[in-house]
Amino acid sequence: HFSRAKMTYELDKSQYDGSVFVWSDPCLNDTDGDGLDDLLDNNPIDSTVHEFIIYETAKTDEYLKSCTGNDEGPDDLCYSNMTKEDLRNMPLINWSDFLLSEKNHIMNWKLLAWTFSSGDMVDIAQDMINYFLSGNGGTYSNDILTKEARRHSDSHRYINETTNIINDWIKNHNGDIKDLAYDIENRDNTIMVKNMKDRVDPPTYDDIWGGLGICVDGTYGNQIDITSYKFDGGNYEYTVKYTIYDIFGLDNDDISHPDRLMQFGLIQGFRSWYILQHWDAYNFKYKPYITYIEFEETIKGSIK
Repeated sequence: HFSRAKMTYELDKSQYDGSVFVWSDPCLNDTDGDGLDDLLDNNPIDSTVHEFIIYETAKTDEYLKSCTGNDEGPDDLCYSNMTKEDLRNMPLINWSDFLLSEKNHIMNWKLLAWTFSSGDMVDIAQDMINYFLSGNGGTYSNDILTKEARRHSDSHRYINETTNIINDWIKNHNGDIKDLAYDIENRDNTIMVKNMKDRVDPPTYDDIWGGLGICVDGTYGNQIDITSYKFDGGNYEYTVKYTIYDIFGLDNDDISHPDRLMQFGLIQGFRSWYILQHWDAYNFKYKPYITYIEFEETIKGSIK
């Protein structure tokens, strides 16, 4: 048991096995000097880890990473899982799609991405397709993709709405943010989850021509961490990190959705993408993956 006030260390001898585990220095507020108080830091003795998780969507990236086969997980993460008959029975996919060669399908998909992207995102869209075609799967991130997502209006909205909740908590609790901690075992009762429910929507990058729509569009989930926090009794400053993740792949609803005015399956490039991903004739050659977008924002304010 550590006590900063008394600067003492008490050992429960009944549980002592002869080994010593150092978690933090009881005489310091920030043992590893990473800018985050030990009481908030997930790992107080490792300066490379300075995270205080305050929110995560119910859909987590850890779940996505655990999906290793086609019998589990979201449909847009599945691949080589449908026969030609399965595909032809889908709305909008028809016999003529199977007259095209594999090369034609790839060209159609790349033309689709080129059409619906502009500026630096033209190259990013092609790079994301090439990574899909490599079959490596796993995860993907890109500085330009992150920059474009960060400057998008829906990122600004999400940052403003979530930091407003944090700022109000700081002001109403005299700078004490410990209770903002996210608890996955009691998720619905954590502060950010309760305050964001039915009020704050996740970011959506649904622009048509800029490239974010074809590369990301709606997001699967996100996590919010406070990576540094300072409070002098009146003024506060903190850095909040947003980790946004999505699946670069298509599911059935991407081809035909009853509530969507524009059915993507009417466009050859989308049908080609879906066939490349899901047709079992390609024998797991092409693989969807998880896209990550991470950025930070520093917020300053006063409780007075």
